[in-house]
Amino acid sequence: MNTANKFQSAIVGIDAYDDKSLQYNGYINFSRGTWNGWDMPWLDEESAKRFIKKQQAFIESCNKKQLEYEQEFHDEIMAIEPKEITAIFDGVECTKTLYDFGILGICWEVYEENE
Repeated sequence: MNTANKFQSAIVGIDAYDDKSLQYNGYINFSRGTWNGWDMPWLDEESAKRFIKKQQAFIESCNKKQLEYEQEFHDEIMAIEPKEITAIFDGVECTKTLYDFGILGICWEVYEENE
């Protein structure tokens, strides 16, 4: 299997937030590169649902002006569908259900476990 099919587990979060509750379990496929130097993670199902729940709470808290600005981005998040990926994950070939949150242009960062 080529390097395009190799994923490494990672703890990821949005760079602007230094908050462990906003860190998620995911996978990085380093062969696809980065977006403006930021990581492009795939989230596992539990993390994807947690990220979506936080996004929904944020959208519900927006005033009308904020909502006009944020709605399109929110719609992009809500449109992400799970994908069955067969690849090498942490050295083991298997199939996982993942959500590609790396396609959104978010400033994702990989964290060390103790960060």
